[in-house]
Amino acid sequence: MGLIRTMFLVAGLGVLAALTILPTTALADNPQTSALLNNLFAELKKAKSPRSAVEIEQRIWRAWYQSGNAEIDRLMSRARIALAERNMKEALELADQVVKRAPDYSEGWNFRATALFIDNQLDASMADVVKVLSLEPRHFGALSGSALIFLRRGKKRSALKAIKHALDIHPYLRGAAAIISQAGSLKEDEPI
Repeated sequence: MGLIRTMFLVAGLGVLAALTILPTTALADNPQTSALLNNLFAELKKAKSPRSAVEIEQRIWRAWYQSGNAEIDRLMSRARIALAERNMKEALELADQVVKRAPDYSEGWNFRATALFIDNQLDASMADVVKVLSLEPRHFGALSGSALIFLRRGKKRSALKAIKHALDIHPYLRGAAAIISQAGSLKEDEPI
């Protein structure tokens, strides 16, 4: 139960962050987005404390949330509100619209993967996680989500592999310790 509560907390923090983002220049279509994210990920890897890592993480999420399309941003905002209100039907319908209209927008897929996970549609959630990672291989949120799906399926080795990959990207990833604790540890000679 603690793991599920952690997932809801992470999702809730993402919703809260999304709702507090002020309109900014759309980053998704901006040629500097890639450079911006590369710099942020380099900073994240070198973060000296959890606090500094969280600040960098928030900047990464802000960059990811910007679709480059005002209508998509409005749909995502409505979808996040629906999810926060536990209106799963509306959240998923809106997420479906987002991924259909903006198939290259990784955060649309990530949002839908999260909503599907919460709705216990694990196969569909994992399919969306795979799509997120094909668009943004450094998406520590999607990697963490895949670890949670693997845990629900009883695949502890795969969960550990996914969360360790996420920690390689984000050394201070919140919730990682809980996932590792749930997955247990492997014997030293057992490969992941």
